[in-house]
Amino acid sequence: MKLSHAILATVPVALAAPSQLDARDTQNVQVTFQLSKLTQEAAVKVWNKDETKLLGQSCTNSIESGAFKQTPIVFTVNEGGIGEMAVGATKYKTYGNASSDGVSCGRITSSAEIMIKCRLTLPAALALAPLLKRDLASCFPTGPVELHGVMKRLASEPMPSHAQLPAPTVETAVNTTDLDKRQRVCEISSQETYRIGDGNPHQNPKHIQVSQVKRCTQGTCTVGYAEGRSFAINWSTSLSVGGWISGGFAVEKTHHTGTYSECNGLPWEWMAVWKSVGQTAYTVETKTNNRCGNPGYSGHYVMWSPNNKPNHYNHYFYCVYGEQYVRGLGDWYIEHGRAGGP
Repeated sequence: MKLSHAILATVPVALAAPSQLDARDTQNVQVTFQLSKLTQEAAVKVWNKDETKLLGQSCTNSIESGAFKQTPIVFTVNEGGIGEMAVGATKYKTYGNASSDGVSCGRITSSAEIMIKCRLTLPAALALAPLLKRDLASCFPTGPVELHGVMKRLASEPMPSHAQLPAPTVETAVNTTDLDKRQRVCEISSQETYRIGDGNPHQNPKHIQVSQVKRCTQGTCTVGYAEGRSFAINWSTSLSVGGWISGGFAVEKTHHTGTYSECNGLPWEWMAVWKSVGQTAYTVETKTNNRCGNPGYSGHYVMWSPNNKPNHYNHYFYCVYGEQYVRGLGDWYIEHGRAGGP
C-alpha cells in the first residue's frame, strides 16, 4: 500500500498564531481533521487540551460562526496527510517534528481515511465553551470512520506486547462446583462447545504494530517489508475451557497479519506500520461429559475469532506518524466496536 499525493481537501477553521501569545494568557486546544477517502466527507473539530470537551465542529470546509468567526485555520493535505495547517497567516507542517512555536501534529492514514491531530495554543480571551448535544452533527452519515478512536488509544495507556504472550492453550477443565469429591475424579469422556442464543455478536478488532519504529533523517524514507514481521492472531476465550467453534459466523481460527504494506515518511518523521484485524466476539458455553454420567457446564463465556472476510472494515493496514503515537513491534490493543457479526 503506497499512498499517492493528490490534493484532497482544504479545510478552514478559526484561531490565532501561537507565536503571538503570552503563556500567561493562553489556553491549549487540540484540532483534529478527519477525511473519508471513500465518500469525501470531512470533519474539523476543536477540543480542549485533554480531548474531553468538544468546543467547535464543522462538517463543511470551515468553522465561521461563534468564537471561530474571525481567523481561519486551513488544512491543505494530500492522501498521505502531508501538507500544511495555516493558523491565520502562519503556516505549520502537518508532518515532522514539533515547530519552534510548540505546534505539534501527528497523523494516521489508511486506504480509506486520513486523521490529523495538532496541538495549538490560543488566547485565553477567546470564549470557547463545550458544544451542547443538540449542536452536534454527524459528519460521516454514509459510513463509519475509525482512525480518531485509534489515535486516542495510541496516545493513552501502555499496551501489552504480542511477543510477551504465551502460546494459546486449551484446558480440559470442567466446572465442578456442584459435584462431590467422588465425581471429580471421573474421567472426561467428551466436550461440546455451543453458541448461546444468537451469540450476541460484536466486532472487537485487534490492532497490532507490525513493523519496527523508523525515523527518517535528512531525507525521505520507507518503513515496511524490511522492518516488518507477520503475527498470528489466534482465536481466544475469556475462559480456558473447551475447543473452538465458528458459532455460525464467517470467522477462522487464525489470521496471519503478513507484511504486505509500507509507509513513506519525510525528513525527521517517526513512523510505523499497524494492522487492524477484524474479530468477532460471541457468547458460548462448554458442556463436559464424564464417565460418571454427571455433565459439568462451564457457564457462559466469550470467544473471539478473526473474521475471514477480507475487506477494509475487517482487516486493513494503516500508517502511524508521530513520536507520541508509535509504539513497539508487536504492541496491540482490542477495540470495542459495533454490534453484529461478519
